[in-house]
Amino acid sequence: MAFDKTGPKYRVIKMVEAKKLHPKSLIPLSEPPIQLPFTAILEGLKLDREMYRFYYLGQPYQCAQKVLKSAIEKIEDAAAKVVEEEWEGAEEVEIGEPVVEAAPAPAPKAAVKAAGGFVWQAVRTNKGAMLRGKVAGGWLVKVDGGVCFYPDAGHKWDGGTLE
Repeated sequence: MAFDKTGPKYRVIKMVEAKKLHPKSLIPLSEPPIQLPFTAILEGLKLDREMYRFYYLGQPYQCAQKVLKSAIEKIEDAAAKVVEEEWEGAEEVEIGEPVVEAAPAPAPKAAVKAAGGFVWQAVRTNKGAMLRGKVAGGWLVKVDGGVCFYPDAGHKWDGGTLE
């Protein structure tokens, strides 16, 4: 009765509601449906009658086929190739080393490859170290131990400010 996370991954391209399922019985729970955010990653997508079942953040959910079908896109392996190519040309630095300069943030200088292949790029600032990592739909930005998301679908942000 259980389904697994194998198969291609899908990205949500518009917000939809999904109903959480009991992890073992896969029966819909009585709690209200959740909104799947833009760029959410879905795994193990399986069609069961007119409902898609999938995993989101490690938990099973379901959504009507007619609703979800137009709201997702398959994540291609091309994205993995882009990250691999960027890593080949990147210069390694220690994560703990501060990257500080007096000039306001020009282009990034170096990249740090973390576990799982995630690449952090060091960005020069006049206030301390800042790291950014390219993710679907924008950048993860890490400053002073905090992480936030900067939406930039075209990845055009050079790490600098406007002035």
